[in-house]
Amino acid sequence: MNGFVIIRLVYSCPICFFMKRILLTTCLYISIFASTAQSPQYSYSFDQNLNAAPSKDAFFTAKGFKENDLVKVEFFYKLNGRRLMTAHFTDSALNIMEGHFRSYYFNQRVETEGDYKKGLETGVWKKFDTSGRMTDSILYKEGVKFIYAKYEYTKSGMLRNYELTDSIKNTYTYKMYDSLRLKYDAFFTGTDGVLNITDSNGVTKSSPVHTRKMNEAEYPGGDRSWTNYIRQNLNAMVPVDNKAKNGIYQVIIRFKVKTDGELTDISAETNFGYGMEEEGLRIIRKAKKWTPANFFGITVEAYRRQPITFVISGD
Repeated sequence: MNGFVIIRLVYSCPICFFMKRILLTTCLYISIFASTAQSPQYSYSFDQNLNAAPSKDAFFTAKGFKENDLVKVEFFYKLNGRRLMTAHFTDSALNIMEGHFRSYYFNQRVETEGDYKKGLETGVWKKFDTSGRMTDSILYKEGVKFIYAKYEYTKSGMLRNYELTDSIKNTYTYKMYDSLRLKYDAFFTGTDGVLNITDSNGVTKSSPVHTRKMNEAEYPGGDRSWTNYIRQNLNAMVPVDNKAKNGIYQVIIRFKVKTDGELTDISAETNFGYGMEEEGLRIIRKAKKWTPANFFGITVEAYRRQPITFVISGD
């Protein structure tokens, strides 16, 4: 039995990357079936990067159905049959996306959904976390983002941060909550805005600010250094040594980056067992200090969620 780990950064967009790989593929492995109400008309196989591959080498599989004038394709992990995403295309060659798209987490909750028109995002797109809470709501027109709302929650499910960017009106709203109390409240027109900071006694201080710049907390050296740190320090064999069953397990570790860069409030959002959560917690706890987040010229605390995927397969 062997195991390996897929490191997935929380700020990446793996589904978009996957779909680009499909659209760039010029030689698909397609099997065509007789059309019935129950059976797929097309069958596809892909490698780990969603490049077309022979069935024996497939990491992902997909099946296609005729649906009105489109081809509806459902993508699955070959190892366990879990659904990855559902997309619509103009034809069986999967060259142009058209119609509704939906991607899924490992627990099969919806991750992202929206519509394509001639291969470009259109209308309202929504993203959700693994608990089903909406994290992003985006209004597109011909692939261009016009209005964008972002939501972040506490572990208990309460709203922590809210952002609304309106590129039409050139306005930006930001709110950060501490439990039920509004802690930071900013509103901008252009680059000029007002930041309201409310302390624990309920006293609010308002200050003019002249930049919308927000630097997220990051590991020294950026995303690549953080990924390398996890890969070099994570023991991918922990679930194998603990007799975990074959499968794909996505562990989620949540932590806070304080204003001095120290990592605190480190906890696991999943509970697969077999030592996986403990291993994820261990490497986050031993990480060195991060560069803290900076909003509108002010250093603030920030939360991060780190997915770590263990893949276990028998020889």
